[in-house]
Amino acid sequence: MTRSENFTAFSLRGRGRDATHAATFPPLTRYNLLMPRTKNGRRIALLSGVVLVAAMAMFVWVGWARIRFFVEFESLEKNAQGYREYLHRKTGTVMVCIPGGTFTMGSPEEEAENTSTKGRFHEVTLSAFLIAKYEVDQATWKKVMGNNPSAFKGDDLPVGHVTWEQSQSFCEKTSLHLPTEAQWEYACRAGTRGPYAGTGVLDEMGWYEENSGRRAHPVGQKKPNGFGLYDMHGNAWEWCLDVFDRKFYAKSESRRKDPVCTKPAPDAHRLTRVARGGSWEWPADNSRSDSRDSDGPRSIGGIHGFRPTWSWP
Repeated sequence: MTRSENFTAFSLRGRGRDATHAATFPPLTRYNLLMPRTKNGRRIALLSGVVLVAAMAMFVWVGWARIRFFVEFESLEKNAQGYREYLHRKTGTVMVCIPGGTFTMGSPEEEAENTSTKGRFHEVTLSAFLIAKYEVDQATWKKVMGNNPSAFKGDDLPVGHVTWEQSQSFCEKTSLHLPTEAQWEYACRAGTRGPYAGTGVLDEMGWYEENSGRRAHPVGQKKPNGFGLYDMHGNAWEWCLDVFDRKFYAKSESRRKDPVCTKPAPDAHRLTRVARGGSWEWPADNSRSDSRDSDGPRSIGGIHGFRPTWSWP
């Protein structure tokens, strides 16, 4: 054996123990350093990772709702009634922040002049939300939808002859929503219990059959209610999100937080949607805070408009 061969054999024999050791234990990589070596350790690490990812996802979701809100809206001053207002950047709509709370929806038995919800009152609890200060006017509608279906034309008049489906399309284009029926009545009443909010005098609060001259009027000409909202009584019927069910108030679903009716009554002949507030061509009774009406989602038979909402993040 030559000298070089002796040196090679010695070197291999000398590294034999190291070679065995290397075969027994895998090389130290970044993965091996981070992962636990026991089965239970790996389970704990995996579970911890899942919890961490879920927590981060929840944080992003909650944070994104608030981030999106401030992307969509510009904060304004408080109104004369003390409620913060926000400008919806995409449409230029001024919206009022309505605090959450509990109120009595419907009307008590003793209000004999009421025929639509007489004796059907119940407590409802709502989360905070934003609602438009005025009914959607024709200028805003044209800006978003590119047309004007109203019979009486004028940029500052409420848009009219709008179907429920068309109002939904407007909301989808602007990331807004139709109010639920409960939200609408809560916003309309603004803490009052009588048939008409604000001063309690319908002639001061809205346009209806006896004072309208049989035509629509520019939004915001009458007095505001306690939240600083205009034309909640009269001028144009306002679409709500709910499916109309005459017996919904008697059901347990109507007493849940943030209720909304999504199914018609079993005996209903067709699906209709709720409209609230009365209009310039209807009698005073239809402009009551609790008065309910309905029409088909594609109907343009009434003087229907709307005012959108946004859920407080």
